Amino acid sequence: MTVLLRDGSTSDQTLPLIDVDEPVPAGPHALTLARWQADAPADAPAALALPNTEDPESLALPWKDLPAIWLEFPSFTDGRAYSQARVLRERIGFEGQILARGDVLQDQIFYLSRCGFDAFELRDDQSLEGCRAALAEFSTAYRDSTAAQDSIFRRRRQQGAAA
Repeated sequence: MTVLLRDGSTSDQTLPLIDVDEPVPAGPHALTLARWQADAPADAPAALALPNTEDPESLALPWKDLPAIWLEFPSFTDGRAYSQARVLRERIGFEGQILARGDVLQDQIFYLSRCGFDAFELRDDQSLEGCRAALAEFSTAYRDSTAAQDSIFRRRRQQGAAA
């Protein structure tokens, strides 16, 4: 699958996702949370896949050692991963890559990037150019994001304080 990065570039998602009963390969791989909890590895995997039912703050994981976290969207109407991404960025201070996987729509990509996602796994039926355009769909936003404190709301507040 193609992975769209926040800067508009792409990469091929080739990491195998290893679940509880599967052998761990020698090369880079991703682990499910269940696999991690069953057999915590000495070395952090290249990515950890969190189900959207988990509260990141309740998990005692070596967040700083993880290069990437995959958050799941089982349905485009299930937005729990938006909250997980905000918690990871704002409360836990996770600085690695957060990847949106599953039923992610082109219309959601801009908002996902505002919540802390910086990579988006595209389905085969999605237009790469359309998804790239979605990243830059708006030049500004009303509220701040995890990546920028440049909102219209903040500018209006600062103008009101200066008056």
